[in-house]
Amino acid sequence: MTVEIEKEEKENNYELEFHELANIFPLMTREELWELAKDISKNGLLEPIVLFEGKILDGRNRYNACKLINYRPETVEFDNNCDPFDYVIALNLHRRHLNSAQLCDVGLFLLEKELEKGKEKQLTTLKQFQDDTVLCSEHKTEDDIPHNSRRKVAKQLGVSDKTLWEWQKITDIAQEDGEIALAREKALSGQRSIKSVSNDIRQKEQLEKTLEIATQPKKLRGKIIQGDFFQEIENIPDKSIDLLFVDPPYNITAEEWDTFESRKAFREFNERWLNLVMPKVKDTGRVYICSSQIHKYSFYTILQANLFFGFNFGQEIIWYYRNNVTPHNQKIYKYAYEPIFYLYGKKAGDLNFTHETFSEDIQYNVWQISTPQSNYSEGKYHPAQKPLELLRRIILTGSQEEDLILDPFGGSGTTGVVCEKLNRNYILIEKESNYIEIARGRINGI
Repeated sequence: MTVEIEKEEKENNYELEFHELANIFPLMTREELWELAKDISKNGLLEPIVLFEGKILDGRNRYNACKLINYRPETVEFDNNCDPFDYVIALNLHRRHLNSAQLCDVGLFLLEKELEKGKEKQLTTLKQFQDDTVLCSEHKTEDDIPHNSRRKVAKQLGVSDKTLWEWQKITDIAQEDGEIALAREKALSGQRSIKSVSNDIRQKEQLEKTLEIATQPKKLRGKIIQGDFFQEIENIPDKSIDLLFVDPPYNITAEEWDTFESRKAFREFNERWLNLVMPKVKDTGRVYICSSQIHKYSFYTILQANLFFGFNFGQEIIWYYRNNVTPHNQKIYKYAYEPIFYLYGKKAGDLNFTHETFSEDIQYNVWQISTPQSNYSEGKYHPAQKPLELLRRIILTGSQEEDLILDPFGGSGTTGVVCEKLNRNYILIEKESNYIEIARGRINGI
C-alpha cells in the first residue's frame, strides 16, 4: 500500500546514530530526500541499512528518507571481508554523483587517512618534494601533504592533483576568512566552481601585496592625481600631451561608474570629456580611445560630427581575445574583440616602428592579447583592466622615450606601469581612492 507523502516530519520511535565513516560523503538535499522518500513509499526499501558497531555505515540518506514518512527500515550488520573504510569509499564513489568540490572534500578526509597510514614515511619523503612545482612555495609547511599522496587520492576520486590542492588551500583559508568560507559552501552546493573561489583568494592575496607596496616611497616618472576628471583636466595645459590613452566607461556593466540613465546620457558624457581632453594633445601627438562593440558606431559618429577634433582618423585597431568566458546573449555570437580608435595629429611623424616590433606583429592593426586574469603574473585588480601587453604596444609604437602620456581614467594604473618600464612620463587621473592605492602599489612594485 502506498503511503501518502506530505512535506512534514512525522513522529517516529526509532533512532540510529551515524558511524564516523558514513559522514565522509555529503548528505542529500532536503528536496532529494523527499524524492527518495516518495520512491520508498511506492516501492519499499530496496537496500537495507548497513550497520557497523551498532551505527549506520551505509544508508544515511535512505534512513533519513524513511524517517520523513515514518517507515521503519530493515537493517543488517556489516559482514564483509574488506575494510569498512574502503567499503564506504568504493560504494559511494560508484553510487553518488558528486560535484568537484564535494569530491575534493572527501579527498581531504582520504588525505588524512593517508597520513595516518604512513606519516613517518611521508615526513621522510617530504624533503624530496619540497621543490614540487605544484605546491606554492608560500604555502609549504611541515604539515603539507606530500605530492605523491595527494596525487594518489586525486586519481582515486577522478579529479586533478591541482584541483585537490586548490580545495585544500580554500578549506584552510576558510577557517579564518568569512567571505571565503561562504564561497566554499557555495562551491559545495554547486553554485560556484573551485577555480572561481581560488581566483577570489588569488585576487585578495595580490591586492594585499599591492597595497603593502603602495606605502613604500619611490621616485616615479609620473604622477597620479586623485580627483574627478572633469575638474582635474582643467589643470593640464593645452597642447602638452604627446600620447593620450583613454579607457572610458563603456555603459555595458552593472558597475556604478559604468552605468548611465540612457543612451542619450552616455552620449552626452562622451561628448563632454572628449571636448575637454582633446585640446590637451599636441599637434604632433596621438590618441588611442578604447570602446565597446555595442557602442562603437555611436562613438564614431561623435568623432565624425566633431571633425575628429582637429586630428586625422587613422584606423580602428582590433584587440582580439579568446579567453572571455562571461555570460552572453545566446541569440548573438560571443564578443571576442574590442575596438580602439586611433587618431593622430596634423603634424605627427611616423609611428615608432622598428625591426623588433615588426617581428611581434605590433605593426598590424589586429592584436591578439588575452584579457587579464587573476592567475596571470600581472594580476587582476579592476573589472575593466586592460592587459599590460596592450598598453606596451600602444605606448611603444605611439610615443618616444621621455614623452608625456595622459590617461584620464587611470583605473588600476596599467598605463603608469608600462610608462615606468618604457621610460615615458605620465599623468593618471583617477577618482576612486582604492584604485589610486592599487595603482601606486603596482607601479612601486616594478
